[in-house]
Amino acid sequence: MALPSTGQLSLSQIAAEFGGTAPHALSEYYAGGGNVQSGASGTVGSVPSSGQIGINIFHGTQSVISATVMVVAGAGSGGPSENTGGGGGGGIAYGTYTLTPGGTSYTVTVGGGGAWGNGGNSAFGAWTGYGGGQGGNANNNGNSGGSGGGRGYGGGSASAATKGSGAGATLYGEAGGYGNTGGNSNGGGGATQAGPTNGPGGAGLTTSISGSSQVYGSGGGGGQNNYGGGYSGGTNAAGGGCPGGNAPANYGGGGGGASWNGACTNSGHNGGKGGSGVVIISYPGSQAASGGTVTSSGGNTIHTFTGSGTFTTY
Repeated sequence: MALPSTGQLSLSQIAAEFGGTAPHALSEYYAGGGNVQSGASGTVGSVPSSGQIGINIFHGTQSVISATVMVVAGAGSGGPSENTGGGGGGGIAYGTYTLTPGGTSYTVTVGGGGAWGNGGNSAFGAWTGYGGGQGGNANNNGNSGGSGGGRGYGGGSASAATKGSGAGATLYGEAGGYGNTGGNSNGGGGATQAGPTNGPGGAGLTTSISGSSQVYGSGGGGGQNNYGGGYSGGTNAAGGGCPGGNAPANYGGGGGGASWNGACTNSGHNGGKGGSGVVIISYPGSQAASGGTVTSSGGNTIHTFTGSGTFTTY
């Protein structure tokens, strides 16, 4: 909650808002010095980063929570027939997000994995990751998406990566694979690597935001023209086969493309389903918000949303 904009203000009120170590002194509260965020300002003006500082400058100022946020969209499925491309990984928005304390709520949306289609978008506040593209049928390009779906067998062109949106976010997503040989299909794009020709899925984003190292947004593997085999998917995505594999939940990994053989030549043997997305918020210190599954690791509090909900600061 913001400090009073007018009237008498005390050092103890400043300490209650911004923290610090007792006995308190104004020298603890320079902007960018650890207790007060850079660029802090109130009704009187901007809090200085050095030099002269007084209690009066803190009228109307407010602390913020500097969090690391990752938004992973749902991934695309493998193509819906036989000899099809792998699904594109879910697009990712990642970076530092400034949260406002004092009961501010942020809407969280977790996109579902594509079931023979593109994945669903995921969102946190103003950031969005776009759903991964479905893999293409034989002689067809994959769909554009957060990461593009791989093309089914045949030359063609890459399906574009739309990644996501959000001011200040780093956006991840790459194009689907295309241009194969031997009648094989191509891998879906991953968060950090385009789908390779002749098809494994593209690599995803490796991060420890959850408290342990995991990979998100990998592409699904393409099908093969070799009577049932398939290319491998990226980490936490699915590989191609007869039928294509289904990707695990909450990693945004692409579904596997369907291979060709005598048993996989009809619409009943489709590419696999894409994996659903996830939203993770991590910030230093003790719990300062509600929502999602709350854990702690390395001095950070971590909120993990595997389904849609609301994140609310204290």
